[in-house]
Amino acid sequence: MTATQSQENVTATNTRVLVIGGSGKVASIAIPQYANDYEITAMLRREEKAEEARENGATPLVQDVTTVSADQWAALVRDFDVVVWTAGNGGRAGADVTYAVDRDAALECIKGLEQLQNEVGKDRAPRLIMVSYMGSLDNETDDQGAWLAYVESKKTVDKRLLDSDLNYIILAPTLLTLDPAQGITVTENTPEKAGEKTSRELVGQVIFELAGRAELPNQDFIAFHDGNDPVSTI
Repeated sequence: MTATQSQENVTATNTRVLVIGGSGKVASIAIPQYANDYEITAMLRREEKAEEARENGATPLVQDVTTVSADQWAALVRDFDVVVWTAGNGGRAGADVTYAVDRDAALECIKGLEQLQNEVGKDRAPRLIMVSYMGSLDNETDDQGAWLAYVESKKTVDKRLLDSDLNYIILAPTLLTLDPAQGITVTENTPEKAGEKTSRELVGQVIFELAGRAELPNQDFIAFHDGNDPVSTI
């Protein structure tokens, strides 16, 4: 097992994890570190990223999230223990694409998970780890473009999860960096804390710390940034 995981919290190493957004920066850092401990499938939008996913130790699944219906999501996630949503346009390609990926596709995925859970029961349905950002429920912006689309999309999706009966946790890191992970500080999920920095490597460590546990923490959010505590303490 990886050094970030406490032995009493981890499950068997054959945990099947679907990483949606499998070619993103968080996934690209995390997957090579955890591919020996988990059966990871990386969901990718572009075929040319498939070989990189294989080299990182994941099984590639080429699929544009904006084209997947709730019924298709229910079938797609059926064979996984954990589903990680780390896909996102984040405003980079404009408001329309941001709404399509960060809001609409995520909502369809949630709906699909609910359909599957209704069919097989909560104990047999995949656990969902949703990567969001700190203060998503309360953040406001005067921007009328792509950033507004991102803020409103994450707020809508996170509120939708709060109203669901899924087995989920929402991760709320602060401003993401490419710095090496040194440790974690867990804090309140408020916009006032969002000025801190969070290593993308740390986000990956948190994802797989939780993916390796038999149960997710009994809380809706884990808000965090770079710090000195071991990730196993979350």
